[in-house]
Amino acid sequence: MELERIRITPRDLMYAELFKKRKGRVRARCKLCRSEQGKRLCKAIKAVICPECCRKIRGKIEGCDESCFYYAPLIRRSRFLPSEEELPIYTCLMTDTLNQGMVTAVIARKKPDGNLQAMFILLDLWKRGIRDCFMDADLTEEDLKEQVERGGEIPFKEISYEEFLKLIRWGYEIAKQVKAPIPEELKIWGRKMIGDLSKVPPPEGSLYKCAKCGGDLPEEAVELMKQYALQDDIQFYILCRKCGGQFED
Repeated sequence: MELERIRITPRDLMYAELFKKRKGRVRARCKLCRSEQGKRLCKAIKAVICPECCRKIRGKIEGCDESCFYYAPLIRRSRFLPSEEELPIYTCLMTDTLNQGMVTAVIARKKPDGNLQAMFILLDLWKRGIRDCFMDADLTEEDLKEQVERGGEIPFKEISYEEFLKLIRWGYEIAKQVKAPIPEELKIWGRKMIGDLSKVPPPEGSLYKCAKCGGDLPEEAVELMKQYALQDDIQFYILCRKCGGQFED
């Protein structure tokens, strides 16, 4: 979704005014995905969008801030959450997909009322480090089970909190070195859900790892991957010298 290429037309502005007058009781095409579910007026792009696109761009574009009817409650609520010490960890999970470069990591904490708070983080360990984040501030244990089972063929496995921290710290280190933006929900909720990552040592060895064995990569390979990490049209599958013989003298 390339927001910088969106052109707002007079028709879009007309629907926006119609939304204001009728207080959202009309429906139009979403300006971003073109679905028939457009029912939210986005002040940032001055057009009608659907709830799904609203979630995807929330906090990622200029103008999407505390003045937004849909985003402001999330920001305000996040500022008054209990600290992470007050909410015990319920579980930590990850998809068994390290050999594919993409891993979804989950941490859930139990609230006093018995419900959970859960954070889902999509890690891109061959390129950007952290690709996306989704936070659910109130769900049941059954809701969480349904969320993790939704992936179907990609099952989750339970990991320790220490393993979870190392995984997220690795993602942060990659994002920092390639200058990839951190998802807004992770900025707001990260410390309360994950904890203080500054106390977690950085990953050992090379920044990126061999796609086959998980061993260290040569410096030349790492620098090449860092150089093109933010280009979506380039994919990596780089092996260490032992597995593939790349970068041999």
